[in-house]
Amino acid sequence: MAISSMGFAACTGTPPSKTAPTSAPTTSTSTSSPLPAGWETVTYHGVGIDVPNNWAVELWRPTCGVAVPTVFIGPAKPFAIACASDPPMGAEVVLGALPMSGSKTVSTKLNGIMAYVATQYEVYHGNLGATITNIWVSLPTKDMNISVSVGESPAIPGGAPGRAEQIVQTIHQVS
Repeated sequence: MAISSMGFAACTGTPPSKTAPTSAPTTSTSTSSPLPAGWETVTYHGVGIDVPNNWAVELWRPTCGVAVPTVFIGPAKPFAIACASDPPMGAEVVLGALPMSGSKTVSTKLNGIMAYVATQYEVYHGNLGATITNIWVSLPTKDMNISVSVGESPAIPGGAPGRAEQIVQTIHQVS
């Protein structure tokens, strides 16, 4: 059994609420491309990321998986979490200070922000037969890490081929 620092596994039994946290999405001026139809921008500490507008937005809490696609805001301070690597239940984005994972990072710019990006693919066999794309993004000038874990198949809620990379490409500065 593998251990993942992302925390994308079935450890909780209650689906997250659809209520946005108090520090949640705000209207902002962005430096990214126009939003895809049906998407919204979620912001945290001057950084925005675009996701489908039917995804839940919640304050971060230690969890090892979600039942519905969710964007977590936080944690504000570095926090590591280890979960057994089980097939995920839903797509997950964390805007906060989770440590970066992955051994090979690539230095790049995302919509004008310096970033280090590491990508990992996990293949699950059995009923799902799904590949999960995990992308960790470190934004050193923003003192923030972002993790994106999305299934490459719609069999995983929130999943779609190339969706994780599509989300990462929307990371941008907001004012």
